[in-house]
Order: sequence, then C-alpha cells, then structure tokens
Amino acid sequence: FFAKLDRTERERAEYDFPAIAQSEALIVDSTVQYNGIVADYTALGLEGFSGAMNAVASVVSDAYLYPMLRDQYGAYGVLAGFLDDYGAYLFSYRDPNVTETFQVYEALPDFLASLELDQEELDGYILSSYVSYALNEGELSGAINAARDALTHDDPAEVLETMRELKGITVDSIQEYAAVYDAMMQNGRRFTVGGAAAVNANAELYDVILNPFGSVDSSEVSFADLPEDHPHYEAVRFVFENLLMSPTSDGAFGVEEGASVGELCGALYALIGGDASAQDEAMDFLQGYNIISADLNAADSLSAAAAEEILDNFSVAAEVPYTPNAQAGTAALTRGELAEIIMAYTLPLMEG
Repeated sequence: FFAKLDRTERERAEYDFPAIAQSEALIVDSTVQYNGIVADYTALGLEGFSGAMNAVASVVSDAYLYPMLRDQYGAYGVLAGFLDDYGAYLFSYRDPNVTETFQVYEALPDFLASLELDQEELDGYILSSYVSYALNEGELSGAINAARDALTHDDPAEVLETMRELKGITVDSIQEYAAVYDAMMQNGRRFTVGGAAAVNANAELYDVILNPFGSVDSSEVSFADLPEDHPHYEAVRFVFENLLMSPTSDGAFGVEEGASVGELCGALYALIGGDASAQDEAMDFLQGYNIISADLNAADSLSAAAAEEILDNFSVAAEVPYTPNAQAGTAALTRGELAEIIMAYTLPLMEG
C-alpha cells in the first residue's frame, strides 16, 4: 500500500497567519455563546503533558465546571482537558452567558486550592481515565495505530508512561494544579463565539471583535408591519431574536401572512441546534422520528390544532412535559399567531 503512494517532492508551503489577540470574539448568527480559555504549556509554567492531567481535568469538570456552568448557569455543556502537544483548554458550548462563565473560570484556582477530596474519590477519577488507555486493541485498530506511530515517530511506550503517571497522582498533587490554572487565567488566550447582542454587550472583554459574516444585533432590527402596540409584538420579537422564525422580507416580518407547517418545524429544529430556515431539512428530521406525517409539505397551511399535535409529538420524542390545547381550532394560523404558540411552548423549556 505504502509503495503505491505518490513520492513526488513538494515544496514546503509558507503560511503567514495573523497574530492571535489575547482575547477575541467572533460574531455569528447564534442565540447562544461558546466561551473558552486556552494556554500552551509554556504559558502554564509546565514542561509538557503528563498522564496525571487526565485525572485533574476529570475532577475539574465533574466537581466544579458542570455544577457551576450547566446546573447553575444553564450552559448545555463544558469541556476541560489537556492536549498532549499543546496545553490546557476550558470551553463552554451552547452557553446563554458570557461574563458569568469567565467569572467561573477565574474562580477555578481557588476552588482547587481548597478542594477537599479523599484518595478513594480520586481513585474513581483515575480509573475512569485509565480505562481509555487500557482497552484491548483489535487486529485492525492495532495495525492502524502502529502505522500512525510509525508515520508520526511516536513511541508506543509513551502510553505506558502516561498510565504510570496517571496512577501516581495524589490528592495533594491535585491541589498543586491550582497554580497551573492560575497561570492559565493570567496568560491564556480567551475567546467567545456568539451573537452580536451578547458580544457587543461585553465588548470590554475583548481586544478584537471579528464579524466576518456581517451579522447584526437582531434586537435593533425593526419591521414596518410590527408597531410596538401590535398584539403579537412581544411574541414576534421573541421568535425573531431567538432565531426561531425569519422575516418574510428585509422590512417586514409578515405578521398577518399565513403560517406554514415548515415554519413550525423549522422552529422546533432550531431548538435542538438546527437552522430554522432549513425547513425541508427540518421536515425530514422530524418525519424520521414520526413527529410529523410523511404526507405533510413545508408549504402546507398550519392550523392551531395541527400545531398542537406536532408540539405534543415533539414533546413525547424529546421527553419534555407538555399539555396540548384541546380547544385549538382548525382555522389557518397567521405568522403572528404561530409566533405566540412558539413563544408559549419555548419559554418554559428555556426557564426549566
């Protein structure tokens, strides 16, 4: 196989990347943020990777970051770890916050310094990390790993050394990593990827704010057919600013236009991380879970009764509580009325 690969000499490409700011924000069309800090081993005051770091990262995630960022502040998840050839990272995803998340990161050194953890608890973290290195290799995976090590000049014995380092960590050495994370807070590079409103509201946190896609702060967009005294004003602003429904044109939302099945499906698709405007994709996804009938099309007119049936099916599939409105009528909905239904359904999910 290797003998058949092209051996043509190639000139080494030279890349001239722009310098990375100490703190950057990237604006995208999103209603949630992704907040992180990264630092290489030099910035951390370390010589390089140690297997013990896997257990440290597990303790940090399980005992601190998840209880704080997910359970208390509502982020969907958080990642923490150390890369063999780079350094450490902390990273929240689908995060409704910015300032609060960085405050949690900054308090991490104090948490580790005062952490009360016995060796039995620590052994559980060690074991969960150790298992990933101790898994048996099959014939194919073993061959692939051997080929990879040959190409990258990695020493297979390094895995054994990593496992020994992992087994040797103690409670005292966990607390010593408070200084490592303190160096990360001082010297690490910070970033946020998120919506224009959230980034601009926290502009003082960043040296550079990038907006390559020309995203706008949706809260500053107005519509000619949506005066502030309109009965559906609040609901329309909610679905628009949370990227659950799109306007029909640059200057109008289309409040009084007819609502479609695809628009409701797009909103539900957005709730699970999809794009509300990708209605055909949303329809295919929901039909795959029998949430909507395969006979429906995105352009089909939507009634309140049909909307309630779809929301009920979606709730069952997503295992979230919902009591459909049994009095919903069969008359076609307007887009403003659909916005009311979507807001009423979505707000309890956000608050819960």
